[in-house]
Amino acid sequence: LKTRRGDGRAQLNAVLAAEQLQSGQSEGRDLTARLDFNGQVTGWIEAFRIEGALQGRTGASRIAAGDASATAAQVTTSEGRVVLAREVQDFSWRFDGPMALTAARAAGAGLDGRDVRVESRALTVGGRGSAVEAQGPLALNAAALAWDDLSLRGVSGAANLDMISDQGFRLLVNGGLRSSAAS
Repeated sequence: LKTRRGDGRAQLNAVLAAEQLQSGQSEGRDLTARLDFNGQVTGWIEAFRIEGALQGRTGASRIAAGDASATAAQVTTSEGRVVLAREVQDFSWRFDGPMALTAARAAGAGLDGRDVRVESRALTVGGRGSAVEAQGPLALNAAALAWDDLSLRGVSGAANLDMISDQGFRLLVNGGLRSSAAS
């Protein structure tokens, strides 16, 4: 196995479904995914690189992680670029491209949203080992957002995201929101 190489074209069309998936504090119900990948592979088991175009759609009737949850959640991407790489003792991954997240209901960190859509035309998300970073412009639309005593309806906004999770969690979101009604 040490001398064998797997260089060449890689094409994957996958349709996945699960009634329930659970890992630690995270759980998903009625999950579906369709992923289409077209790219290249270099290397072999102990050191490889998979790089190419990705488009897909994943969804769940309910997903929860810690105090965050969403119902009728869906993530879609088209024209994305993805890299998965393994070096001697390290695994890294990266996604660049447009992505949209929708949910009938989303809640976490004291914020509760209804008919939420968060979209980026140029999102970069990646990680190495247990560290994860994300950055890019975001557009937000929601029928309603509530936080403590503040309730907004007809919400839209734009922001720039910069998130790092390694030895701690750092989140910077610069932007603004508009709403058609507040109470």
